[in-house]
Amino acid sequence: MLLFTPPGEEYFLIIGTLALLILSVGFISTIVYNQQRRLREQQLEMLRQRTSEQKYADLFHNVNDIVVVHSYDSTILQINNAVSHLLGYKVEELVSRKFTDLVSTSNRGRYEQYTTEIMERGQAAGQIVLHHKDGHLVEFEYRNVLLATAGQDVRMMGIVRDVTQQREAEHKLQQAKAELEQRVEERTSELRALMEQAPFAIRVCEPSGAISFVNHAWKNLWDGHNADPPTQPGNIFDDPVLHREQLIPQVKRTFSEGSILRTAPLLCEADEFPGLADRADHWLVYQFYPIVNDANAVMRVVNIIEDITERRKAEETATAYRRQNMLTAARVEAVENERRAIARNLHDDIGQLLTGTRLALEGYLNGLDTQPDELRKMQRIVNDAGTALKDIVRGLYPAALERYGLLASVQQLCEEFSSMSGINFFCDVFDFHGRLSRFIELNLYRIIREALTNIVNHSEAKEAYLQLFRREDAVLAIIEDNGIGFTYRDEPPPEAAGGGYGLISMKERAQMLGGSFQIETHPGEGVEIHIQIPIAERV
Repeated sequence: MLLFTPPGEEYFLIIGTLALLILSVGFISTIVYNQQRRLREQQLEMLRQRTSEQKYADLFHNVNDIVVVHSYDSTILQINNAVSHLLGYKVEELVSRKFTDLVSTSNRGRYEQYTTEIMERGQAAGQIVLHHKDGHLVEFEYRNVLLATAGQDVRMMGIVRDVTQQREAEHKLQQAKAELEQRVEERTSELRALMEQAPFAIRVCEPSGAISFVNHAWKNLWDGHNADPPTQPGNIFDDPVLHREQLIPQVKRTFSEGSILRTAPLLCEADEFPGLADRADHWLVYQFYPIVNDANAVMRVVNIIEDITERRKAEETATAYRRQNMLTAARVEAVENERRAIARNLHDDIGQLLTGTRLALEGYLNGLDTQPDELRKMQRIVNDAGTALKDIVRGLYPAALERYGLLASVQQLCEEFSSMSGINFFCDVFDFHGRLSRFIELNLYRIIREALTNIVNHSEAKEAYLQLFRREDAVLAIIEDNGIGFTYRDEPPPEAAGGGYGLISMKERAQMLGGSFQIETHPGEGVEIHIQIPIAERV
């Protein structure tokens, strides 16, 4: 019995049929799948197109500028909603109308030129004036491009932008610019006038060093002419003073770095600089001030030349005056020291001899029963000599001043002058404490004594007053009388106050101490003297 029977033709036919059927089903499935995929892609593309068209429509209708699509003969095919608020028309009112109907009559020729330019170059741009629905004209910025030229079907798209606000802004900007330029011109004129009237020389220099402006003071300094200075009077880097003093590198740094420069006083000798107007030596101080812009770049440099010749002379005079005061003070102190030494010698030597002689005579006379007239006369002479010697010693140097100080000496002086002259001298002291330097006390005492002596000798006064004040930095003395007064000038006449020498001496002593001496007097009104001496430091 056979377990396996070889297949026949029917079997192979069935197998082949099944295989063909399977392949057919696969092929059909592939075709169906591809068709479905293409359908989905087409649907997506259509969706994208609809979305794009919607976006384009939204953009087209919602943009702020007027967008218009028209044919070659200017028939409007499409126009967006912006035309409503810019020209007052509804969209449906303008579709199929001529765009040229909106163009002002005066701009028709310009629009035709734009059309020709579009056909030649594919685009055009410029200004155009359109009619608003209510009749007024509006200026727009106009741009147009060529969309398509399919046979006779020519399409153009124009963008019309309202430039009214831009024109107003530009107009305001122009007005502001004009006003600014006017203010700048006014300020420049004011500054120029101010520089012209300035008492010191001024030069304005460009970044290259070229001098674009000089004022009259500069001209007067260098050539003395009053005519208007030339427009280009040279270059700052050629200045002979700056070259001689080797200051050109520093000046160039001012131009490059914007730093301020002030020189020390520079001597300009007349022989070296013949351009100086008065042909005299001058001391000048150069100052350079940069003018920078917002970027901190130097636009100009202002050069101020200060002529300090007179001030320098005054300083030299003051220095010489102080030096002279110091020498005078030294001489006066030397004289006072010599006087003190002479007074001490007179008191110690001759005074003692006279005292011894007086005592010997008194002892001798007291031992005699009778006193001869000759010896009495000799005793009186010795006594008078002793009194005269005391006066001489006190005149040479007031011992009470050294022993008790200025306050007690002045009070004693007033008492002595009152008793010997019959004039009532009153002495008032305010906040006067402590001692001053010996030199100040001595010279102030001499001034006061001289003033009291003048009152006794010349014033014919009944009363006189002396007031002393002490402050932290100065001592003040006021001396006044109710006498006949006199006419006083800075240089008193020889007949005034004992020939005027006493007043001159008092004034010189006060100035020597660094103080002041003032007199107020008129005929019949008495005399008032004010003296102020600094005590902060010893002269």
